Amino acid sequence: MKKNLLSKLILALAFSCLILSCKDKKPAEMPAASTEPAAATTAPAKSEPPESSGGSLAQTQTASKDEKSTTQEAPKAQETISFPTAKIGELNWDEAKVNPSQFIEKENFSSGAIYNFSNLYFIGFSKDGKISYIENQLLEGRGIDMPIFFIQDLVSDDILVKISGENLDEEMVVKKGAVEYFIEKNAAKIDAELEKHKIERCPLKYEKFPYKGDGNSDDSIDVTVSVRDTGKLQYDFLRIIDYTCTATNGKGNKKIIRKKKDAVLEGAFICGFIKNPFENRLAVVIAEQKYGFEGCDILYSFSGCDISKGF
Repeated sequence: MKKNLLSKLILALAFSCLILSCKDKKPAEMPAASTEPAAATTAPAKSEPPESSGGSLAQTQTASKDEKSTTQEAPKAQETISFPTAKIGELNWDEAKVNPSQFIEKENFSSGAIYNFSNLYFIGFSKDGKISYIENQLLEGRGIDMPIFFIQDLVSDDILVKISGENLDEEMVVKKGAVEYFIEKNAAKIDAELEKHKIERCPLKYEKFPYKGDGNSDDSIDVTVSVRDTGKLQYDFLRIIDYTCTATNGKGNKKIIRKKKDAVLEGAFICGFIKNPFENRLAVVIAEQKYGFEGCDILYSFSGCDISKGF
């Protein structure tokens, strides 16, 4: 009986030690949970944005590039006005004829008898401010015409080319007409000068002052002439004058486009203008009442007037 009791006591003691041993042991620590999300083994499919009514994203981006390139594209240059190179043989004399005396008020003429109004024929302009024309003058005391071909620089007012018909055969002039015979004799020479100076055959638009521009009163130009009697005479009976041609714009600003001193003239007049279609410049027609063989002649010339500078 004692043996059984001892055996039970030993067995209970061993079981108690086993329980204590298990309590002292800590469970294995689990690895700390990572705060970073686990990397996906497969990339998720990209979600496409919903199509708008204007089309896909690619289309929208393309359109945006197109718009940008359009806004950044350099503006196109304005088309340059051009006309055919002038050829003297192709000139329509009825269309080319200018009648400046229509713009001279009769009461402005002096008491000197006027027996000759020269004829003026417009040929064309260049893009750099030149004008070409023919003035057909009546020769003093001879009763026949004398055509003169001109190319003039309206920037400086210098005469660049002058071809005179002074030595034309008078019999042929009477038979064919002065201008026609003059052209026949000098066509090749005149055409060479027209080509050299790049004269283009522009439509003639001959107008009376004031120049009205685009309709804005500030853009208007008027040209007037003032004559001063110097009190001096040539040969004791020919009047000597000073005259000044003045341009005035719509703002009242002025500039002188021609000034002559001690000119043996009876008078001077402004007779309208022709606008150069290539630039902001007027060819101002000026008439001079000159003493001739039997009275006074009216002869014409041009002065340039830049309508945007010099005021």
